[in-house]
Amino acid sequence: MSSINVFYFDSKGFSEAYGIGSYRKMLLPELSKSRLINLIHVRFSYRERGNVQYEKRQMENYSILDITFSYHDLQAHLLDEFYIDKLRSRIIVAIITRVTGLNAGIFHLNSPTDYALALAAEEAGYKVVGTQHLPFTVDNKVDYFSEKNKRLLLEKEEVYLERLSGMICLCEQTRRRLSDIHPMLKSRLIFNGITPVKKKVEFPRSIIKQQFGFGKKDMIFLFAGRLVRLKGVFELIDAFIQFSKNKNNVKLIMAGGGDYDGA
Repeated sequence: MSSINVFYFDSKGFSEAYGIGSYRKMLLPELSKSRLINLIHVRFSYRERGNVQYEKRQMENYSILDITFSYHDLQAHLLDEFYIDKLRSRIIVAIITRVTGLNAGIFHLNSPTDYALALAAEEAGYKVVGTQHLPFTVDNKVDYFSEKNKRLLLEKEEVYLERLSGMICLCEQTRRRLSDIHPMLKSRLIFNGITPVKKKVEFPRSIIKQQFGFGKKDMIFLFAGRLVRLKGVFELIDAFIQFSKNKNNVKLIMAGGGDYDGA
């Protein structure tokens, strides 16, 4: 059986700003383990000046392709933002095709800001799958942007969604909103922070429960991650309240950084 080429994109800066690091750290090892997937981790970044550079490295179970641009040089030619995005995206697709020799597969993108890359990949014959880490722009109630910038963001988001073959949503709230915006787009819910790896527990559960002051018959639910609404914290608490009615032996533990009240 032939393998599926998966190009996982990690936009430098986006992961640091929005915290997709945990998602990436769990997803990449799982993809690389599959014998049905040929995984290429694509990372692009910027430097002050210079020509476009790229470097391909072979890891144990997958490849890494680093692409570096000079944003200053693009701006020096008075190119507008949309043109820069399209030019950069065509360069990325051309480099991928040339370096890897692969002209078919799936582009796994992580942000609607990569709308031009989704368009270029589709035009080149690749499939595109996205992961929605944040609420959609139309749901953003914070006035960080001017009306003009909001319209630009909405345009990018629309182009992005139209080019996707499927979407991975990290919480039910985002998936419901996606269904309202694009009901025909296929989606899959994968809660961020969940790993299939089972680690060996050194002590019996009863001893661990006793150490933390729980009863032997207590049923404990543990949430470990950033306490933000995007992680499904609200849905988790609401479901737990419904589940725990008339039950005295169920406990919910939430561990992680963030704003509990805001979540």
